[in-house]
Formats: sequence, C-alpha cells, structure tokens
Amino acid sequence: MKQILVVDDDLQIRELLSDVLQESYGVTLAANGREALVWIRQYPPDAIILDMRMPVMDGETFLLERRKQPACASVPVMVVSAEPRACQEGRRLGAEACIPKPFDVDVLLLGLESLLHRGTDPRSTDLT
Repeated sequence: MKQILVVDDDLQIRELLSDVLQESYGVTLAANGREALVWIRQYPPDAIILDMRMPVMDGETFLLERRKQPACASVPVMVVSAEPRACQEGRRLGAEACIPKPFDVDVLLLGLESLLHRGTDPRSTDLT
C-alpha cells in the first residue's frame, strides 16, 4: 500500500485528508515541517501533501531540508495552499504539483494519483 504523508497545521484539513486517503493509502499526519522530517527519516513516504504556511517549520524550510535526506529527496510533493505565491514558491523548491485551498477532493485525488504514477514527465503540474 502506498504511503502518503500529510503535512498541515490545520487539524480539520489533516483529518479530512486522512479520512479521504485512508481508503486507498496508508496515511501519516504531521502538524508542521519539523514533525514531517522526523517521519520521513524513519518511514519515507511515496508522496507528500504539504501546506506551505505553518508554525514551527514552514513548507519552504521543509522542502529545503527534505533535499538533504537521501531517502526522501525524490519523493514527489503536492503543495496545498490558499496563497497563490505559495505554489510558485513550492515549485521553485522542488514540489511537483500544486492545488489551491479550498480544494475539491476529487481533483486532489486525481493529482495525487498522477504524482504516484509520474511516467516520463515529472515536471510541475498546476491543478488549479
């Protein structure tokens, strides 16, 4: 079963994504980038869904630190954010996809499937 790491400081978003994703995936939840780094060092996921604006460690810092983790440097990341600039920032730092908040669950699931089955063209995808 593919493992998805959801990193978001909003408890409701984490719970929603957990409920939706656990039907098809193993799901790990983290409230910030620091918690996520602890998880990826021990249990590298198959994909990461990442909010960019969080306390403790934001998405930008997480993406920079993730690059230093050999086991996770190539794990695909989908940025989920209410800020349009956050998508650009995430892509600049290596995120492969972006979906704006509020998001349509079906669009998010399609984007996640696309990330997990990245074929021959792993370039950034905008799922707006």
